[in-house]
Parts: sequence; C-alpha cells; structure tokens
Amino acid sequence: MVKPLHYFGKDLVLFRTEDGKAHVLDAYCPHLGAHLGYGGQVKGHTIRCPFHGLCFDSHGYCTHTTYAQKLNSNIRFWLVHETNGLILVYYDAQGKLPHWEIPTLPEYNSKEWTQFQPVGRWKIRAHVQDMGENIPDIYHASALHSTLILDHTVFVEGPFWRELFNVKPVNNQKAPFLNIEVVGNYEVTSYGLGYTVSKQRLHHKAMLELRLILRYTVTPIDTEYVDLRFDISVKKFINSAITLAFTKPVFKALKTELEKDLIIWENKIYYSRPLFLEGEEEIIEYRNWANQFYSEIPALNTKTLA
Repeated sequence: MVKPLHYFGKDLVLFRTEDGKAHVLDAYCPHLGAHLGYGGQVKGHTIRCPFHGLCFDSHGYCTHTTYAQKLNSNIRFWLVHETNGLILVYYDAQGKLPHWEIPTLPEYNSKEWTQFQPVGRWKIRAHVQDMGENIPDIYHASALHSTLILDHTVFVEGPFWRELFNVKPVNNQKAPFLNIEVVGNYEVTSYGLGYTVSKQRLHHKAMLELRLILRYTVTPIDTEYVDLRFDISVKKFINSAITLAFTKPVFKALKTELEKDLIIWENKIYYSRPLFLEGEEEIIEYRNWANQFYSEIPALNTKTLA
C-alpha cells in the first residue's frame, strides 16, 4: 500500500511494509525529486522510487540502488502511531519528540460494539483549534443545537482535556430522529488538538439506552485548511445489522448538527484575544491548556485578526 498525502503544508507518502507496519516519509526522492507516492512500490521493508529504483527504509535511509553506490542522503521520516483503526502522525514544528500517546479504546475491539462508521469528512477553512473549543463553549450548545447543558465538570491532565456533561433538549423538544424527548450524558476527551472521543448515553423512559462513541480527528493541511473526519460506533442491541438499521436516523441527525458547526467554522475568524462574556471562563481555561501544543515557531492555521 502506497498513498500520497498532503498535510502540515508538506507533501508526504504513506506506505505499509510487508511486515504490516505503516510508515510516513517526506514525499520526494533526494536523488532527482520523484514523488514516491506516485508509482512508488513497497519492496520488503522499503519503498522503491519509481524513477531510478532507489529504495528507502522506514527511517528514510537509502538501502539500495540499481546501478551505483548508495545515496549518501536520507528522507525525513515521521513518527507514526497506529491505534483504534487509525494511522496517526505526530507533528511538532521544532521536531521535538512526543512525551505522550493516544491510548487504545477498549470498545474498539469489543464484540459488543459495531465497527466505526464514517459520518463525514470535510476540507474546511478553519483554525485547528476551532473544533476543540466547542467542548467548553457550553452556550453555543443551546443557541446552535437546541441542547441544554444541565451540569458539567472539567478534568485536565497534561495533554488530555476531559468534560462530563448531562444534557436535555431546550424547552423539552423532541429528538428529530426518534420523535421523543431524549436526555443524555456525555464524556468528551480531547487528546491534544487533533483527536477527540465523545462517549454518549442517550435514554428515555420508554426506550432502551442508546450508547454511542463519536470520534473526530482534525489535521492541518496547510496554513488555511484542515481535514476534519467524524466517525461513530454504537453498542449493539442484538447484532450489527439491526443496530445500524435502528441508528441510521441517529447518524443522519448527528451529521445535520455537525453541518451547523461547519458553516460557523468555515466562515468565522479566530481571535487570539476575543471579547469573552461572563460565564465563558472555561473557554479561557481551554485556551491556556491548548497553549502547550504550540511552539515559538509560527504555528499552522493562524487565521486570526488579533
């Protein structure tokens, strides 16, 4: 498997070697500049350049040439962590090594849960932090999503931001996907700025409890755009087919709500010094927490006026 990518303002190549491990390198061969993602082939534990046949290992070192001595140069390699069905790449503007990693979801390999199903993927013009700030922004939930947050608690531990919510519809509105009033509780955890998991329990006195895991990733593409992906897993009722059939309207409703946010994110600007209102202290706390993920080098996605 060889796939060209473009993230962090750079052209990259993703490939999976014959031992099953995923690797990411800068895209261009240091010989004459061929893009390894177009025509490159996996050869054992290396990727072969389509232009002259040079082979590079997972650390970007040239291990083989077809007609001359090995190239005395290497390609930048990127740290990769594969978990929960995702291939994750670590980015630091100064090249520092990570001191934490994203944990495995115990539900991911559980037979009691469906496989993650895609809700949607969008390329949007937004700041990389916009999505995460929705979590502590409890007042947007009622204004935009007609959801009233009854109470919530914040837990911060290093690179992890976790909030617990109890919610109900504003003015006791009925959920559009079930036509009944649904209340619930959420546990939302952000691991850095790029990976968030929301574990949700939705219930009503006349129905079984519905348990969901909504997961989203946000990856900077360049200085303007991010790649946003949402997917979802549901705890099975009887089997996967029955569960997915029953929850199809839920998926549709979730996507509808997400698209409300997308319109905001796509057309807003990011103020580094906004005029906060009373009761928005947790957004300030979130921003202070998020500062740990930026370096002194200007970060990607600085769509801001302040």
